[in-house]
Amino acid sequence: MRKLNLLAIVLLTLLILPSCATYTIGKGLSHISLQEEQTVPLTKYKDIQDKELLAKQEAQRKYEDEQKLKQNLKDINTAIEKKAEVNPYPLDLNKLQLPHIYRPLNSKQVLNPDFTSFQVLVLPLDNETRSTENLALIYNGIKDIDLQFIFITGSIENQINFAKLAGRDAVTLDKGTVLFNTELNEATTSSASFLLSDKKALTLSSISLLIDNLSLENLDVESYHKLCTELSGKRIDSLTAILENLEEKSLFALSDDEPSTSDWTLFTPYEYRKELAWPISDFLANLGFRDTYRVTHFSEETDSGITQEIGPITKERLDYLFSKGLMEVSSSTLALAGLTDESNPTFGLIANYIYP
Repeated sequence: MRKLNLLAIVLLTLLILPSCATYTIGKGLSHISLQEEQTVPLTKYKDIQDKELLAKQEAQRKYEDEQKLKQNLKDINTAIEKKAEVNPYPLDLNKLQLPHIYRPLNSKQVLNPDFTSFQVLVLPLDNETRSTENLALIYNGIKDIDLQFIFITGSIENQINFAKLAGRDAVTLDKGTVLFNTELNEATTSSASFLLSDKKALTLSSISLLIDNLSLENLDVESYHKLCTELSGKRIDSLTAILENLEEKSLFALSDDEPSTSDWTLFTPYEYRKELAWPISDFLANLGFRDTYRVTHFSEETDSGITQEIGPITKERLDYLFSKGLMEVSSSTLALAGLTDESNPTFGLIANYIYP
């Protein structure tokens, strides 16, 4: 009996399970509902990142532009300051104010204070305008010489053009220009003072007294001497105004149209020489200035120096160095241009001094 009951229970269970499973699966599926696809708002994170990146790049560009602008302004100010320091010559020489101090190098060479020696050159460029090629030829002939000072005489155009070509510090005065590499102390319209060492100052000037636009072709020696004597009054006044500003130790170059009385000996093969005295050289000798070339050479006949032809005279010295308070060591002429082309010969006067 118990077996029958057990069998009945098993059969009943087998009948009920399929129906339950069918209900569960079928009914369950009917009750499962899937959400319909909905539009979800996008965050656009990449776009936000791109905008932030662009903003950073724009800020960086602005910063770099600001820095470039600041640097450009700084460069402009530096260039302005440099130009002010250099103090270039004006293109219009009518606007030139004297003294004009040209400082491309701002050099301040200090010489030996215990034994102070220095070397100078007189460069006479006359009043006829020189070409750039001619000035370059002259400069190439002297650029390797150790010169503390170069005195330039002649027209203002020649003086300035050579100073710019040489690229050295220069001071242009009323009647000449001085190129230098020592320390400039002060300058006036007529002279400039330099410090060779701590306690050694030297006053310099460069003076051109050349006669402009004057025909001398038909003059004899007496007439030429008379002309120089007539002009000497104003020229001596000009010299006096310059020389009264020179200190105890001083040196100046002079380009003149007058020979020197010390050269004018009658014991000479030059037949045009008469018994004459020349006012400018006599005036300077009376003031105690020493003619460097004449002091350092034995004879005016055997050592005539730079000689030029002007009017009725030939083979006469017309370019000089005069000093006071210095020891003249040596001096000599220096051919700078015209050895191959005699149409425009140029000779310099080079000299050495000791500052006692």
